[in-house]
Amino acid sequence: MKNYVRILLSAILFAFCLSADGQNNNPAADWMARMRSEKIAFLTSEMGLTPEEAQVFWPVYNKAEAEETAAFNETRKCFSALNEAVQQKKSQSEITRLLHEYTAAVTKSQGIQAKYVSQYEKILSAEKVAKLFLAEERFRNNQIMRLQGGAFNGGSFNGGGNFNGGSNNRGGNLRGFGFPGRNPNQNQNQNQGKTDRL
Repeated sequence: MKNYVRILLSAILFAFCLSADGQNNNPAADWMARMRSEKIAFLTSEMGLTPEEAQVFWPVYNKAEAEETAAFNETRKCFSALNEAVQQKKSQSEITRLLHEYTAAVTKSQGIQAKYVSQYEKILSAEKVAKLFLAEERFRNNQIMRLQGGAFNGGSFNGGGNFNGGSNNRGGNLRGFGFPGRNPNQNQNQNQGKTDRL
């Protein structure tokens, strides 16, 4: 479930970037790039990676993330097909086939993290691997708090955890994803002190 939430958050942010059309400079894309940089810095600091460890660790971590994303997409695809089959009252044999495909996709997705733990342990101490998962959870929670606080308001990202209004004040607050927009000034007050430790 934690993997699902993390990848779903990434998918939401990616979809938001795609929706910010028609701008020469895409502030949402800039925010995504900055969030990625923040995550790398945050995890590196929390884990206490040495430059030598980081050089070996990050390619493996990036590969794990790519596999998790692909597995998430496959699970979502299987879920959609299963849901459609049930809604359309297809045959029991077809529903059974799709059900097994869905559960296999879920099982595969859940096994990726365990698969990579053993690879991480070849690079890092058990303590640093444990710190990786703890730091990921903290970083993910911080980002969810930003989104739920209405952190997107169509402009540039600032250090207070807000995506504050640009010149056109498009108000990109992710309403379509279930994240209610709020007053930008209210966001700034609420998000003070909630920024990531970088």
